[in-house]
Amino acid sequence: MPRATAKHLVQEHEFISPSRAAALCSVSISRFESWMRQGLVPVVRQGGRKLIKSRDLIEHLISHNIRIPEELLQGGRKKILFIGLHDHVESELAAAVVRLLYRLREREDFIVDFIRHGEHTELKIITLEPDKIILLGADQEAQELLTGLRRLLAPETSIQCLHPVELASSMDTQVH
Repeated sequence: MPRATAKHLVQEHEFISPSRAAALCSVSISRFESWMRQGLVPVVRQGGRKLIKSRDLIEHLISHNIRIPEELLQGGRKKILFIGLHDHVESELAAAVVRLLYRLREREDFIVDFIRHGEHTELKIITLEPDKIILLGADQEAQELLTGLRRLLAPETSIQCLHPVELASSMDTQVH
């Protein structure tokens, strides 16, 4: 019987042990246990065992700008990064984004994160490695940002600029 060479991919609903989670994150078990004690990674108890839900681990990694291991990204899962260019997002644009997120929530092949453009934008892009970036509040600043972002991104990463006057339907057609 031939040996399987493919790595086991963690399923969305799957629970993993703290030692496996630490290995996936390339940190020591003591560091991972520290994250658990601090409440940074939620722990579930099943039959006396401590377990981590894979989705909670992904959320922790995203929120702390830690690269998501491929084993946690099941079957072609896409990562979308929304970057707000201003402190305030127009209500029409915010409503369009919320509608999009409700639709994405029903699909398990997307990971979504939001940031406000600033000094940590490059770090977030480098660690998340998004498949798509959506700039919210597109204007002249967005065009300047696009030039800087291109050098950090894989050639296949798409960038979309959304201005408050754009319709939600344009977002829907370009996210897929």
